[in-house]
Amino acid sequence: MKEQITTWLFLLLLGSGYNIESVQGQNIINEFPYELSPESYSKWTLEEGYDWIVTSSMGKPVYGFGGGESYTYAISPLFDFSSLNQPEITFTGGYFTFETLDEQGNILFSSFCDEEEKTVTFNLNEECRQFRFTKTPRGVVSVKDLIVGEAGTTDISPISQFPYTLEPQARGWKLTKGEWGSIAPIISGSRIDLLSPKITLPEKGGSLLITGKSGHLNIYGSIDGETYDLLNSTNTESTSNTPLSKDIHYLRINNIVPSVKIGALTINGFSNDLNWTVSDDTYTLSGEECEAGQTAFCWLPEVSLAISKNGSKGMASFKIASSSMENIELYFIDKNNINKEIPITTVNGIATVDLGTLPTGTYKMIPGFKAVVNKKGKTPTVVISKFFAGTTNNAMQFDLNYWYDEDRDGQMEFCFGQEEYGNYWKSFGKYKLINGRAQKYEDFPENISSLMPCNINNDKTIDYCGGILRGNDENHSFDYKVYTNNEQGENKDSQIFESWGTSRITGKSGEIFVPCDYNNDGLTDFLLPHSKVAVQLIDGSFEIHQLEILTQDEYLNRDKTNDEWSQNGNYSGVVVQDRNDAFLSGKDMFIGGKGEYTGSMGYQTSNIDFNKDGYPDIVNTGTGEILLYVAKDKYVGLPMGGAIYFRDLNNDQRLDYIVYEPASKTVTAHVYQSDGTEKTQQLISNLSMDQQVWCYDFDKDGDIDILLPFSYLDSNGAAYLVIMENDGKGKFKMHETAFDEELAFKACADIDHDGYYDIVAQYAPKKYSDVVNDVLLLKGNNRMQFELQPTPLIHLTESKNNYRIQAADIDNDGYYDIMSQYYNDQGKETSMVYSVKDLLPDITANQAPQKPEKPSYLFEPSTGFLKISWQPGKDTESSSVDLTYALRIGTKPGKGDIYYAHATENGMRLNLLDGNMGYNLDRILDASGWNAGKYYIAIQTIDPMHKGSMWSEETIFEKSQSGSGFRLSDERTVCDTITLALLAPKDPSLEYKWDMADATIISESNNGSVYQIRFTTPGEKRISLQTVDTQGNVTAVTDQTIFIFANRLVMEKLSMSPKTTTEGAIDIDNDGMLELLTDNGIYENDGKGNYTKVKKIYNTNLSFNDKSYITDLNRDGLADIVIRSYSYYDGTKPTNRHYTNQGDKILTEEIHDVNSVTDIWYELKTMDFNHDGYMDFFSDGSYLFMNTGNDIDFTEIEILNSYNNITADFNKDGFYDFIGRLYLGNNEYEYVIHLNNGDGSFRQCPIIVPEEIKEDQIEISAVADMNNDGYPDLLIQKNDNTILILLNNKNEDFKEVKEITLPMNLDGLEIGKIFDFDNNGYLDLSLLSRYNGSILYFYDDLQTKFINYGDNRSDYNGIGIDGSDKYIEIDVDRDGVPDFVESNQWASDQYYKNLSTVSNTRPEAPSNIRGTQTEDFAVIKWDAAKDAETPYTLMRYNISVKKQGQPGEGAYIISPMNDLNADVAVITDFIYTNATTYSIPLSAMPTGTYEIQVQAIDGWNATSPFSEPYLLTIESNPKMRLPLSVCAGTSAIVAYTGNASSSGITWDWDGGKQIFYTDYGKEIQYEVVWDTEGKKQISVTSDGVTSTAEIWVAPAINPEFSIPSQALLVAETPMTLPEGDYEYSWEVSKDGSDFKALGEYRVPPVRIVRNGNSNQAKATFMSTGNFVLRLSVSTPCGIATCDKSITVADELSRQEINLITVDPATGKYSISWQYPTAIPAFVSNVNIYKEGSKYNDFYLLATVPVSQTSFVDMTSNPQVQASRYRLTLQTNYGAETTPGTPHQGVHVMINKGAGNGWNITWSQYEGATIETYRILRGTTPNK
Repeated sequence: MKEQITTWLFLLLLGSGYNIESVQGQNIINEFPYELSPESYSKWTLEEGYDWIVTSSMGKPVYGFGGGESYTYAISPLFDFSSLNQPEITFTGGYFTFETLDEQGNILFSSFCDEEEKTVTFNLNEECRQFRFTKTPRGVVSVKDLIVGEAGTTDISPISQFPYTLEPQARGWKLTKGEWGSIAPIISGSRIDLLSPKITLPEKGGSLLITGKSGHLNIYGSIDGETYDLLNSTNTESTSNTPLSKDIHYLRINNIVPSVKIGALTINGFSNDLNWTVSDDTYTLSGEECEAGQTAFCWLPEVSLAISKNGSKGMASFKIASSSMENIELYFIDKNNINKEIPITTVNGIATVDLGTLPTGTYKMIPGFKAVVNKKGKTPTVVISKFFAGTTNNAMQFDLNYWYDEDRDGQMEFCFGQEEYGNYWKSFGKYKLINGRAQKYEDFPENISSLMPCNINNDKTIDYCGGILRGNDENHSFDYKVYTNNEQGENKDSQIFESWGTSRITGKSGEIFVPCDYNNDGLTDFLLPHSKVAVQLIDGSFEIHQLEILTQDEYLNRDKTNDEWSQNGNYSGVVVQDRNDAFLSGKDMFIGGKGEYTGSMGYQTSNIDFNKDGYPDIVNTGTGEILLYVAKDKYVGLPMGGAIYFRDLNNDQRLDYIVYEPASKTVTAHVYQSDGTEKTQQLISNLSMDQQVWCYDFDKDGDIDILLPFSYLDSNGAAYLVIMENDGKGKFKMHETAFDEELAFKACADIDHDGYYDIVAQYAPKKYSDVVNDVLLLKGNNRMQFELQPTPLIHLTESKNNYRIQAADIDNDGYYDIMSQYYNDQGKETSMVYSVKDLLPDITANQAPQKPEKPSYLFEPSTGFLKISWQPGKDTESSSVDLTYALRIGTKPGKGDIYYAHATENGMRLNLLDGNMGYNLDRILDASGWNAGKYYIAIQTIDPMHKGSMWSEETIFEKSQSGSGFRLSDERTVCDTITLALLAPKDPSLEYKWDMADATIISESNNGSVYQIRFTTPGEKRISLQTVDTQGNVTAVTDQTIFIFANRLVMEKLSMSPKTTTEGAIDIDNDGMLELLTDNGIYENDGKGNYTKVKKIYNTNLSFNDKSYITDLNRDGLADIVIRSYSYYDGTKPTNRHYTNQGDKILTEEIHDVNSVTDIWYELKTMDFNHDGYMDFFSDGSYLFMNTGNDIDFTEIEILNSYNNITADFNKDGFYDFIGRLYLGNNEYEYVIHLNNGDGSFRQCPIIVPEEIKEDQIEISAVADMNNDGYPDLLIQKNDNTILILLNNKNEDFKEVKEITLPMNLDGLEIGKIFDFDNNGYLDLSLLSRYNGSILYFYDDLQTKFINYGDNRSDYNGIGIDGSDKYIEIDVDRDGVPDFVESNQWASDQYYKNLSTVSNTRPEAPSNIRGTQTEDFAVIKWDAAKDAETPYTLMRYNISVKKQGQPGEGAYIISPMNDLNADVAVITDFIYTNATTYSIPLSAMPTGTYEIQVQAIDGWNATSPFSEPYLLTIESNPKMRLPLSVCAGTSAIVAYTGNASSSGITWDWDGGKQIFYTDYGKEIQYEVVWDTEGKKQISVTSDGVTSTAEIWVAPAINPEFSIPSQALLVAETPMTLPEGDYEYSWEVSKDGSDFKALGEYRVPPVRIVRNGNSNQAKATFMSTGNFVLRLSVSTPCGIATCDKSITVADELSRQEINLITVDPATGKYSISWQYPTAIPAFVSNVNIYKEGSKYNDFYLLATVPVSQTSFVDMTSNPQVQASRYRLTLQTNYGAETTPGTPHQGVHVMINKGAGNGWNITWSQYEGATIETYRILRGTTPNK
């Protein structure tokens, strides 16, 4: 290596120690170049210490000298450089000082080298005459290869002859590290560093070939010998070949990793071209005669891969075409990783390069190809094309739903997502198939777990739907999303649903997120989990609808007279009515069976008209269920068992089906008959066939045959293919083919395109040994047999595991491709795809079907239904019955923007599925949402290979009326925003008039097509829309109803610091906000819903448990707390910890050992059963423990001998009773009520329940007053979707049963908290179910509505009352609406936030408090409190009994536990009385005077003020006994109980009148009447002593009710009842004699229905005549009656419509009628009702006087749809007659027929018999 002297240190010496005279006599050298040689030694002077040295390089001697002592020199001869332009000197030396001298011996230039060896070149000054060398201090001089001459000629001769082979110690090569060898290896060492001499390569460059190599080498190249660049870093392979460009002149080779060897080194020079050329992504290598080692590179554009998953493997693939590869090697290279070369190999002309595991993030590479000539010869031409790079993991998609030709190049791509336990999803992404292997080219966005191609917006770009997994393995959710793209390149993603639960998306078609056209409008909708559907709106957004799934029995047993599940209108043959009844009641009806659903029909079959009634049914491939349409969002659920396959088996153009049920190993064919029923034929039974059925026309006779495969089983000893030959009518004959070979059948297709279906098979897998997994072909023939071909179709790797096989034409070349995949013993998958074109080169490609004929249509404007029909297609290879069809509809020719068909304009299919019409030859679409205009309809025929025909000629459908309907989101709450969307974009020529009930518009889309609205009040809402044209004509009227719930429950986190578990609640500081009792002490609310620990010292280590309860320990009026501990197995002594409330959030603690109730581990509830002021314990079992008076010791009451006891106050005496099941022996039970005597004892009363309840031994789940009659009813959870209410008939029996069927099954259903959630005055039921908490809302007359707020979300199990599901109501956020906080030992920090706009008002204080003393009790009574929301029967009361004038501890007998502060929050776990009487044992009330106050509590825990104090005096020997109250005008019995005689007694009755008295000896009873109401002070004086008492005289009983004096038979007659806390009973008499109670009639002559708890009722008389109706009003102080006479006239004839015609003046429907007889005077009006959107849902359109006999409906539009009407007569007191027969006018339609003809159809007139119709034609409406 030479180095320019300019980098060296120059030393200019002022003098020299050398005398030039000593060499003057020497000969001067002037011939150049001069080279040091033995011949010139004599001319040099070597002073002491120097010697001549001779070495060799490449067999040639190398001359030089070395050595030297200090201050001695080696001196050159004299030189004359006058003949040179620029003299220079070059030599190799080390540890030297070099000097040039002039003639006088002066030093001109000096430089030193302190390295062991260096090749240097110095320019010489023209004055230079001589050089000298001396040693440096570090070592001795060495100099060799010295040359002097013209600049550029002194270097060692460059290597320019090729090939050049390095020899040991070659001249010009410098080995500074390592050792030369004499033979191979020529160089070795732990470290080597080899420098080359100059190299001059040819114009074409060259290469460095190293062979016999071991270890890693770094090879550097340099242009000038100064700067070196890395050319190659070799691996451990023995040979490396490094390309060298012509500009490389120097090489350096070294190593980093120790120990290397170089066996041989050769430098090649290239004289001919070896070049790559690039054209249109095609890369061509070409050249002439090339040398071995000649190399050419080709670089491609940079590739950027987004790698989001760890472990993703990269792969590059490309096609290679080459004339020969004999003398060339190809490598794949990456400029960003230049040292890695991957040899390229080809299979069938395609190369695959494994890029290894790629790092996450953005992986970039600059791919390239390197061609290396491995031996001299003619260079082949190599063409590389279709390069692609991506990720792969051997994924393969066998579900054809996920394949799609996204880029429309004829090659299908697929989406894949695979579940991996514990890691959820792997392999997900988009894949291309290259070289028979799947190669990922795009990751799914947002970690989406599965992506299915679909078309959301009906444009040419493909969209996707999928789900994002969140959570963990046990508790996770899916965000269901759609990803839409448009033709302008814009894209967006939208979340349409979130589902919690255990269901998953795994890349299979049988999933819960299934694209479909749910409503037949051409837009893609989605089936969702849990019986939901996402309906697409016209703006591309989605609305979620909950489907109501009915059982078969529920539908068949419906009320068919008023069938709300039917559709309105007659549809002129477009759809068929009443198919469902025949279909579902057929004796052979059978859907599925008991097996698990295993079918995979694909999402294209998710919508089919299963029963051919014109409405789309749903095949839910995710749940294995057929949902049969019966009404909007209502379906009959028909479960599938095993697999189901749909085909037309009897050529009636109606789909039949075949069911394989694995449980019974049965295959059954179900064939529909013309009457709507079906016939079945059992094809096989109890035979273990494969779980697949193939249905094709195997014998090509025009009907569907059935192939049943029986793969080899050891028990069978053979494999079988069984064909069931169809006779054309759906009856089958068996043909079978047996095979001795152990075959497993995989696919059925016409592989060789000969017109007969073949079978793809393998050898059956063995359990413990490898099998030959060759893919075999069984050719079908015209004899319905299959012949096994001797040569395997494909040879696969042997494996213990069975291969998966699928056949499809992936690349659209007309030949099947065979997909295969298996898993090895390590679970690693291997996938490959083979083309049948390569496997069977002699077959021809499949031909597309013939172009079909143009379709026809029939349109029904009244419904918007468009029926499209087409003729059967034709195909060369396949029978017509095996063809499917695709329908395309667009707003322009060739477009599919209305109905998309997944095919290009020339018919090329973009997916591998059947056509969107399946095998049908017609389809009914809902075109009501299409605007006016032209629509272009075409049909395509698709063969079984999914090759599409050319499109048919287009039929033009012209719609004259714009879409006018709208879509409304599902039932919602007052807290939800509801979407209201037009079915069609807004027509600017129409005015849209909305009636949105009382909704508020939140937002509106720009074009007014979509509204967001919200209701603030609950209930059913009717929304209607009128469209009006520019002339003011109403063009259409549509309406829909929606039910709005009053509240919505959402799970939120409770703000608690620090986090803890809630066990209860108490308003400890009486501020109206409940504090939380937790296992970490007491937490307080800051008023904004944030809870923090109360900062008091006692609260430091305080912990509450589920045995804690609240009571007033010291009877000071404040709430205290007891924490009860029970016995532990470790012998720990149980304690009761008493925490006494001192006010200001201060508690004091006392710890007491307990000896009772120590071994009861289950939860005990507390209640004061005997009203002594102390809390007792009870359980739902048979345990009752009475408090002895210290909250420490309890006495067990053992009289409850029944089980599953529930407590309630059945007889309204204020004492809580029990109801339970009593075992009678012999497995018999009866239900009994244990009535509380108030002294700790109970009396047992059997009750009457329905026999089926007793026989089935059904447990009572809960007790509550569900109908607000004041008597608790019994609730029974019968099964997972049925609840029974046994209505309490005044405690006489429970025989009347209300059965409620829920709209969905709730797994593990339990009745939880019973609470008025919507504050409508009726108790509702919280229903518990895993992840499906629900509420059953109650309304008038026990009507119900159901809402499932859990919706399969984790922890949404529902609101319970005990155990792990216990919740307590607390207004967390202080919005006046009770929330529900989890309160149990397993509680988390979550609660149900109750969202509602419903308000609540405080109740009024109870009034008229009174009390008296009986022999055993002090009895308190009051009038029921009034409340705006809660009826008096559901009010509860807080009682305070306080010693008069006494404050502090011991002041209260019955503590209100709120210090008489009316604003204190109620204790949520406390059981308050709901009676209006309260009896306290005298044993708990010492003699004295007490202040009695009562507070009312409503259904939402709002409290009233306390009543004014009432003073009650308890005497030891009272002189009087009297009732608490009496009604004015009603007598009361007052008893004197003293010792005086009647003559010695003086009474003051305070205005009362004594009627008489009776002396019974022990007491004297007086009958007294007061005429005025109010408190009366009674006094009695005897022996000079006066005693006083108080009685409340209530207003006189008012039984007066009102009813019209005249009524019509069976017409509802309004009544007004007397107001008050009364019980009503009715009697009726004809002509005023022989009154009988209504219950005594077998068929009562009148039926009376009260409107809830109001004073309004309706009477319906069932016979004519004169009646007297008697009302008996019962109160505690007596009974009063009122009689009313009514004359019931015969029912007026139903007012019928005479005719519905079109009014010529307005073009609207005109309704006319006649009165058959004279109208009674009390009939005043005619009501005209019009049917809404639901069948038989008539709303009042208008009311006209009876003088009018016609009416024109200005909202009608006869040109668009027929309207349905009916009439009633209305009396002047509001009663209506029975509605007349509905009438519907004629609606005419005209459609273009064949040729020049027109088809005229019309709907039948409904309501009258029309024998003939006249058809008129004219040029105008009047001509």
